[in-house]
Amino acid sequence: MKISCYTGTTPVNAYIYYAYNELATIKMKQTYKSKKDTFFRILIWGPTIIVTVLMVIRQTDQFDAFKTIPIEFLGLGTIVFWIFALLVWFRTEYIITDDELILRFALFYTYKLKIGNIKSITKSGLDLWVLALSSDCLKIQSEGIRDLTISPKQKDQFLSRLSELNPNIEIRK
Repeated sequence: MKISCYTGTTPVNAYIYYAYNELATIKMKQTYKSKKDTFFRILIWGPTIIVTVLMVIRQTDQFDAFKTIPIEFLGLGTIVFWIFALLVWFRTEYIITDDELILRFALFYTYKLKIGNIKSITKSGLDLWVLALSSDCLKIQSEGIRDLTISPKQKDQFLSRLSELNPNIEIRK
C-alpha cells in the first residue's frame, strides 16, 4: 500500500493549512514610539527629580524648613511622580494595525481611529490636544473627530505605512 503525502489529508498538511489560515487572520501591527525633546524632558522629569530630592532632604533632616512637610506626603508624592513619569515616557506610542491607528498616552488615554477615516496629515507644532512628547508634531484630521496631534519618532516610516493602507490620505508638509 502506497501513501502519498501530497494528498492534503495527512496530519502534516492539515496542520500547515490550519497554521496558514490562523496567520492570515492575525492583524499585523507596527508600533512607533513618541519622539521626545528637551522641553518635555524638563516638564516630565524635572518635577519628579525635585520631589525625589525633597524626599531625600527630608529623610536626612538637614534643613529645618522641610520638617514641616509630612514624610508620608512626600513619600506618596515621590511614588506618584515616578509612576506618572515612567508611564508617560515609556508608554506613549502609536500603533498601526491593518485598519486602525491606535494612539496610546501611557495608561491614561487610548484612542482608536479607523485608518480609512483619516482625511489628511499635516506637519505642525504643538497644539491644544497633544498626544506627543515633542514639539515636532503631525496633526491628524479625520471624519467626525477633533484634530489629534502626535509625534512619532520615525515620522517618514509612519507616514508611508499610513499611505500604504489608505492612499486617499492627503499628506501636507
